[in-house]
Amino acid sequence: MSERKEEGASPKSRIELAIAAELPALNMSVSGEHIIQLTSQHLMAARHFSNELRRHEDEHRGEGWGSHISYTCWHGSAAIILAFASVEAAVNQAEAELFRQRKLAKRFDKAVPTLQRAREMVVLCNGSLPCGEEPYQSVEDLRLLRNDIIHFKPRTSEEFLRWRSEQLRRSKKRTALRPATDFDTEVMLGCMDTVITEWAIRSARAFIDRFWAEVGLPPLKETLLSDRDPPQGWTEPSPSD
Repeated sequence: MSERKEEGASPKSRIELAIAAELPALNMSVSGEHIIQLTSQHLMAARHFSNELRRHEDEHRGEGWGSHISYTCWHGSAAIILAFASVEAAVNQAEAELFRQRKLAKRFDKAVPTLQRAREMVVLCNGSLPCGEEPYQSVEDLRLLRNDIIHFKPRTSEEFLRWRSEQLRRSKKRTALRPATDFDTEVMLGCMDTVITEWAIRSARAFIDRFWAEVGLPPLKETLLSDRDPPQGWTEPSPSD
């Protein structure tokens, strides 16, 4: 489009042009339209916080209990919450796409839980996503962990330790922790380390890949697959931003 034509465009058109030009990481719908969605953005954000947490753990390893534990909790909880947010966004995106393709007669009621909507869409598309099997089971465990973090209830020390054991069981943690402190049992929430955040991200990604395949959506763009590096062209915001 020429600069003259762009200058004469309406504010809405200019916004759409800016989105198309500046945000190529946002997925395209099957029909070729630019669709604003946050599936990949949430997943990249979860990866960012997990990477930051890993650097923080390495920097403070062996220091014992201290103020740096708060930073551990912030980044650990952010990665877990965003990992499941990417699943919610993926389900919402699939629903919008299937409705646009007229494969879905009407949108789901907002009260229908995210994973239930995913199951119903898979059935509608003659796919298979069994409950109790991977990747569904892990993302269900991730949902419960995310809910417990968001809706955390005050607990006695004894109740907290029982709750912590349940979270570690849900996350299928079988390897040694990489804690920022030697006093692992005292870390707030008991699940804020990179073993857990990496599991959360892998679980979300595996579910999204399988779910989208079962309902006929294309996979996330290849530039978003890296476990370590941000997409090409992405820059870390400066502290002043």
